[in-house]
Amino acid sequence: MSNVVLGVTGSIAAYRAADLVREFRRRGHRVRVVMTRAAQAFVSPLTFETLSGERVTTHALEQPEEWSVEHVGLARWGEALVVAPATANVLAKMACGIADDSLTTLCLAFEGPVMVAPAMNPSMWRHPAVRENCKTLEARGVRFVAPAPGVMACGEEGVGRLAEVEGIANAVEHHLARGRLAGKNVLVTAGATAEPLDRVRVFSNRSSGKMGYALAEGAYRRGANVALISGPTPLVPPAGVEVVRVTSGEEMFAALKKLLRKPAAGRDKADVLVMAAAVSDVRPKTPRRTKAKKRDLPQTVAMAPVRDILEDTAPLRKRVWTLGFAAEESSRLEQGALGKLRKKHLDAVLANPVSKNGVGFESDENEGILLLASGRRVRIERGSKAEVAGRIWDAVEEALGRGRSAARGKREKPSSKNS
Repeated sequence: MSNVVLGVTGSIAAYRAADLVREFRRRGHRVRVVMTRAAQAFVSPLTFETLSGERVTTHALEQPEEWSVEHVGLARWGEALVVAPATANVLAKMACGIADDSLTTLCLAFEGPVMVAPAMNPSMWRHPAVRENCKTLEARGVRFVAPAPGVMACGEEGVGRLAEVEGIANAVEHHLARGRLAGKNVLVTAGATAEPLDRVRVFSNRSSGKMGYALAEGAYRRGANVALISGPTPLVPPAGVEVVRVTSGEEMFAALKKLLRKPAAGRDKADVLVMAAAVSDVRPKTPRRTKAKKRDLPQTVAMAPVRDILEDTAPLRKRVWTLGFAAEESSRLEQGALGKLRKKHLDAVLANPVSKNGVGFESDENEGILLLASGRRVRIERGSKAEVAGRIWDAVEEALGRGRSAARGKREKPSSKNS
């Protein structure tokens, strides 16, 4: 749980800050709100006091419940300062060091991580003065959650809408994270792949991609730099996660090989790979380039195996901690998963029961048994896929810690002298 100070400024998007308070509280964080005078014209302080359970600061010189200079007390209490929505006016004040109200005074006193989520008219967001102020703040270490495209309250369309609440909350947790995933480079594959029969028909499977997407979001919230290689799915990618979209197994292999060899966005080599995608096992040998008429569809289709991505990437992931997934019938759940663990040279494998109703493919829930190469066995209890992702990452972080301790022990064997 973290202490978050939320600054709310005079934008029509101020009402969405109420949802942000609710989201922070849902995730277990304490929130104290600081409002500018203009913000109070859109939302009352009572709204934020009710949602946060904390007193709202509206004036730099107001008397706190326990004596302290208010902006200094908040600066010491908060672990992160988030300004959302951030207007062009407040961005300019922050860039110039102006402190003429409770929020801008706090911005000067706050020494922890500062994040801003701008919201304004698209023309204002594009204005050279605003762009210059953003560059100034970024150079000082202020992190931005970029505005989204859409229709503004004024009716104009463009980039300027406040980012989604979940994305802002994810960004805050990402930058506050101190666990073993913080700063790590994580690759996740997700969803089904589709192998073409003709221009419109494909062979695929029932994977929805929900588990892989939940794992990608969970890793980002724990501070990792995450790239997600996704098969076809209507799911919205997690905010903050880099997404590479593919269709076939061959395309997924090519994307994975490229990222393992030369990570995107200037990142170092991957530290952790999670292979949650359900790659099709077979493909039509000779797919048509045009749509076949129904009457021309063959009664039988000659099939060829799709390459084994885990096996074929083994030379590229020798120093990458790798988690695989094994969808097995309950009768041979652990037996089949252990075989995959050894044959595919994995560090861990999650054994998923495919014969159990309500979990796994096309479901919102999951469960399984995490089997590690060290011999450990971790039961992953049933829950939403987000909850399951959290339990998996708990186990992975523990395994990474054990691995580091083991490696340190090998390097630093105790001396027998003077013992």
